[in-house]
Amino acid sequence: MFKKIIFVCLLCICISQKLFAKPGIFVNMHTGYNMTNGSFRAMDFYNNKTLLASKFAERGYLGGFALGYGRNWGPIYLGTELNFMLDSTKFNILHTENHNDQQPAEEFSLQNKNQYGGGFRIGYMTPSNLLVFFRLGAEKTGFIYSYTIKSLEGAEAIFKTKSQVSPVYSIGVEASITDNLSARFDVRYVNSLTENLYVDTKQSDGTYYQSHAFTRVAKVQILAGFTWTF
Repeated sequence: MFKKIIFVCLLCICISQKLFAKPGIFVNMHTGYNMTNGSFRAMDFYNNKTLLASKFAERGYLGGFALGYGRNWGPIYLGTELNFMLDSTKFNILHTENHNDQQPAEEFSLQNKNQYGGGFRIGYMTPSNLLVFFRLGAEKTGFIYSYTIKSLEGAEAIFKTKSQVSPVYSIGVEASITDNLSARFDVRYVNSLTENLYVDTKQSDGTYYQSHAFTRVAKVQILAGFTWTF
């Protein structure tokens, strides 16, 4: 379905012979594809030993809308917008338990939170009537972490939500279909988040094992949709 939407948007952009939609308030509805990339490292804190080091790249789907205002000054376009986006991306990393070494199992999961924020667009209208733009914004984005240690004595887990305002950079193109309707295509980069998680687990000899997990995450998002200008 997402590939079909991208195809329709790009087709509309290619065949458009109209100028960019008239200045005014606009609503943009979009869907997209999210690529969450990052690294995960689990450490035995007391023995300073790496238990698990992994890089991950997980995919998910996006959907949302934007509300904004824009206008042209000759070939130069300036606009501002607020946006909200749903994100379905989630994944798990599992380290198999080794009873001979009495090394606990490490299980890590991460789920993207929905994001919202705003930004400014500046663009240039090409001689072929195609708007090419750059967008700089800031959005509240984050993740839900679950980090579990499973030992012979049982399991300990920590759940944590990390959110922060992150810079968002994007480039895109937009072209009119009618006087009010236009097709838009964006590629976005959401700056990375980092998080440290600590879990204490009781061992069979009565001592405690503390694991330290460190994560670093960033997102690349591809959006396609349609804009209606009032």
